[in-house]
Amino acid sequence: MAAIEEYLRGVFQRLELNLSAKSQEKSEYFLEDPSNIECTQGKDAMLTCKIRSESPSVKWYKGGNVLTPNEKYKMSNDGIEHKLILKNVDLSDSGEYCVEVGKGSKKLQLTVIEMPSIIDKISYMKAIKNGKEVRQYVRIQVIGKDRVGKTSLVRRLLGKGMYDGTSTDGIDIDKTCQIRKSDGEWIVSEVEEEMDKIKERILHVVKIQKEGYEPVFDDRRLSEHVVNKQNKLISEELVECGIWDFAGQRDYYATHQTFFTTQAIYVLVADITEDITPIPYDEQLNFDSNGEYIDFWLDSIHCFREDIKESTTKQPCPPVIMVCTGIDKVKDKDKEAKKKAYTDNFIASFGCQEKGSHIRGEIHFISNLKSHEKDFENLKRHISDIALETNYFAEKLPTKWIQLENTLVVLKELKEKEKVYCEKWEDIVELAQEVSIENNELLQFLKYQHKIGNMIFFENKRDYIILHPKWLVDCFRCLVCDDKKNPCNATELFELKHNGIISMEIINKLFRKVPELQFDKYKHHILDVMEEFDIIVKQENTISYYMPCMVTESSTIKHIKETLNVDNTYCTPWLVLEFKFLPIAYFNYILVNYIRKYIVDGRPALYAGKAVVYLDQTDFRQLVICFSKNAISLQIWKRKDVGQDMYRNIIEELCKKVEVLDGKLFHKLDYKIKAKCSNGDYSSLNDRISFEELTTKCEGGEYLCKEHNCNHKNTDLENIWLTHVPDVYCATHVPYKVSH
Repeated sequence: MAAIEEYLRGVFQRLELNLSAKSQEKSEYFLEDPSNIECTQGKDAMLTCKIRSESPSVKWYKGGNVLTPNEKYKMSNDGIEHKLILKNVDLSDSGEYCVEVGKGSKKLQLTVIEMPSIIDKISYMKAIKNGKEVRQYVRIQVIGKDRVGKTSLVRRLLGKGMYDGTSTDGIDIDKTCQIRKSDGEWIVSEVEEEMDKIKERILHVVKIQKEGYEPVFDDRRLSEHVVNKQNKLISEELVECGIWDFAGQRDYYATHQTFFTTQAIYVLVADITEDITPIPYDEQLNFDSNGEYIDFWLDSIHCFREDIKESTTKQPCPPVIMVCTGIDKVKDKDKEAKKKAYTDNFIASFGCQEKGSHIRGEIHFISNLKSHEKDFENLKRHISDIALETNYFAEKLPTKWIQLENTLVVLKELKEKEKVYCEKWEDIVELAQEVSIENNELLQFLKYQHKIGNMIFFENKRDYIILHPKWLVDCFRCLVCDDKKNPCNATELFELKHNGIISMEIINKLFRKVPELQFDKYKHHILDVMEEFDIIVKQENTISYYMPCMVTESSTIKHIKETLNVDNTYCTPWLVLEFKFLPIAYFNYILVNYIRKYIVDGRPALYAGKAVVYLDQTDFRQLVICFSKNAISLQIWKRKDVGQDMYRNIIEELCKKVEVLDGKLFHKLDYKIKAKCSNGDYSSLNDRISFEELTTKCEGGEYLCKEHNCNHKNTDLENIWLTHVPDVYCATHVPYKVSH
């Protein structure tokens, strides 16, 4: 019989033993019950039991026959722990064993698993080359403000006890959980060896092909053909899970976007004692209230939304579950009223917005410190139900991908021992060719591995494949999110926080704090990846980098104009890209793009949320870039005329950059191109005018500016910026309807 059927019989027998063991009275000699064992065919199996030191002699039995030491069976003990070692086990060694001490006895089960190495080679290779598998994987992303108990929540969900309260650095990834499809129960254990997982998946394909079925199977499925009266216990259809715990500090948000995906369940965590009412961000994009954080995270998730017509659930995806921690801080008599008030405020704040449709079900109110286990079971059930709705994010994949994954698992293990965390593209290509995977298919394979969190791969930066995702997170954190920057002196900190400049000397100092990152070995690749993702940009003719996200010095437009001696008469109208939602990371990406492209006279004027660069070799034309809530605003300060081509190019390159970022980050951002008077507040929604509104808001060549309470001529808005809008939409392939 095939190995799977043998395995099923073993599972059934083990479960029966476990049930009967509960009713069996413990022998006075046994210190603990012996454990059931699984072993791969051809290896040695060890059965053990622990008894009191003064106990009678121990006897081992199989099938009623006493076992004696020989070449097959080796027995030993240290007075307490007794061992039976079976050498080179075969399938016939599977079955029930009994250990007898005096008049007491205990039973245990040995299951020998048949491995592909002894399976018919033709069938095996046919499965690898021609088979398909339905791979199912649930990725759970835990997000929210810092210090709201996200990590403690994850630990309670996994049954790992309380947490010491230390904040998460970057991202923690846990893969110890599986969901049982038959009843949605979470199975948490030590991480199963990846090699064994892969071999088991191959066995499923081989079994199905031998029986003449279509070569498609459910990952980790034991059997759907076995009828068993104990179906709930036997139906061990397990789906692997990865739980990603994201740090809540704002410094991490720019890099978090790199690890977001559409195919995940998001658990959004907030503290019930904090105000939920959204408050608009200020000009510097500072936000501290609970409502602002929830608003931000829902917007961020909505950027990844799937077309509801393409969604398997016919509901907005990705799905979000809302969890409120800290319910223990509320007095018992006030808890129900507090829950109702919070729910009502939440619905009033977010229920009327499109992004609110991602929330599934009721809010979970939990105390990580005092809640009963049933509260966490209810949350796990909610997650399992959503996973079931999505069919566990099932995808049909070529079975030969298993073999390549197998190879990469071995490679990852070997490299990790040598503290090597990434592999060259050419080497991966060579490995793929060994299993008949060519470059185009390899790209799809690596994208899938990235999506489920096995490794990090960026198609437009394919020189290296990062085998360990946590390594990249730690690299980002080392530069971007190390608040203390202990090795830096006062001058270096001033350069970083006021001018956004980080020298190679500082970079070396920061990475020396974490020697296990092997920065000296990977220096060029780490910096290359950070440049690719616009976290840093190289200064010309130096060994330093601009790092705009680290600039903390703030300034007003008025003050910057005074510093650079810019008169208001030099200023064009504002060009504004007005978004429904604009992720914080975009400003850094876009600003870095301008620093790369345009002339920097020594260094740009960098501020928190603002920058000034030169448009040509002269000092006559400067471009100011400003970031505010859901808007990017540009203005030219000109002491000499600017041609129409330059105006058009500035609009076009900004729209193209947004389009590129949408593709890179898998976003779907909607925006309108508008203009505003030269002296207006670029961060205010009022008085922004689109191309279409030139006919609806203007009369006699003028429009009413409410900010200045006077009429302005519309010719500047039209002739400088808005006249180019229709052509830019065509050139950038941006749907013209977004400005309606």
